[in-house]
Amino acid sequence: MAMLSLYNLAPIEVWKAYEQLEKNKVKGVPPKELLTNIVSLIRFSTGLSDVLEPFTQLVNNRFDNWLKQQGKAFQPDQLAWLNKIKDQIAQNAEMTVEDFNYIPFNQEGGLLKARDLFGKDLEPIISELNGYLIA
Repeated sequence: MAMLSLYNLAPIEVWKAYEQLEKNKVKGVPPKELLTNIVSLIRFSTGLSDVLEPFTQLVNNRFDNWLKQQGKAFQPDQLAWLNKIKDQIAQNAEMTVEDFNYIPFNQEGGLLKARDLFGKDLEPIISELNGYLIA
């Protein structure tokens, strides 16, 4: 399937076409409204990924692996915020410090709360998660 088809068809239609062509390599159908699924389509069509899976599933799997590699246990409040950061990345393919000004972060203390929970590690964690979960 040529890359041009990504520009002419809705991502969900391209996804369904791959599902018919390579059923054993396609895992589930993503929510059609998430534009981040284009990332999964591009990764699969260019050979960066052997399996076509919803972007959120890829991010969730990588997040679980990232947590296991940390060598430390996060406090429940920290873990809840890390999950929110992960969800932000899954839905938008990126997380920035400015995102703490918006829902859902601003409803629970925003950037001040995040800095309280993670201190000087906040920016490095965001940077690391952006790279690890998307790459």
